[in-house]
Amino acid sequence: MASALILLPLYIHNLSTAAYGALAVYMVFTLLVQIVVTFSFDTSIYIHYHELKGDTKKLKVFVSSAIIFMILLSLATAFILSITGGLLFTVAFPDMNISFYPYGLASVGSGVFQALFRVHSSLLQSREKPETFLWSNIVSFSIVAIFIIIGFEIYPNSLAGPIFGRLLGSIIPAAWALSRIFREFGVHWDFEWLKTSIGFNTYNFIYQLQQWVINQFDRVLMIFFLTLSDVGVYDFALKCLIPVVLLMNSLHSSFYPKVVSAVMAQA
Repeated sequence: MASALILLPLYIHNLSTAAYGALAVYMVFTLLVQIVVTFSFDTSIYIHYHELKGDTKKLKVFVSSAIIFMILLSLATAFILSITGGLLFTVAFPDMNISFYPYGLASVGSGVFQALFRVHSSLLQSREKPETFLWSNIVSFSIVAIFIIIGFEIYPNSLAGPIFGRLLGSIIPAAWALSRIFREFGVHWDFEWLKTSIGFNTYNFIYQLQQWVINQFDRVLMIFFLTLSDVGVYDFALKCLIPVVLLMNSLHSSFYPKVVSAVMAQA
């Protein structure tokens, strides 16, 4: 969340107000893809980790199966959107300077890689490994920021810089997270057992979609009534609220794993 605020001066300096408004719409789409691919495993892993941490074998099967399921879901999502995305954007954004190719497709890739890294971060929180969690996210943000800066140098005053920079920068952290998970938990697949988790995830997935509509969909809705420049100004104003939201979310994330651990430890 802090990265959105830290990178804000870079976007304002290199993009017009209308281009920044278009970037905000693409970022909203990226978050939607991230929610779909994550399928609430970033939340359920809190519960199941503490439920299974006493049985190493079951824990390894669950974590590995969840990641494999997400990879399969990522491939399916990317394949379907690569075919239908052009039509979807044409219908959703007629006569607007927002197209699926190439920026929308790149946003899909960013959402996929961010989802994989996010679940790994949730696993670190569940295991109460704050040092690894902190440094992995700092390094991840730094890589993305470097690629975005390089992108602006290659494509000045263009959406190609931030969108493709974020895509390329998110690949490395996601690859690191996957290699770390499979190296520690192995490669296992038990869909029958995984169905228990998917049943829990479905309701939370619907909740996360509702939160996306509440917190993100307004940018998309505004396009039909205002200009992209207006959307850019509105998104900038919301970014100014990030310090408050970041503080509240950070406090919640710091004690939530301990609460779950204490609850699951009870007979």
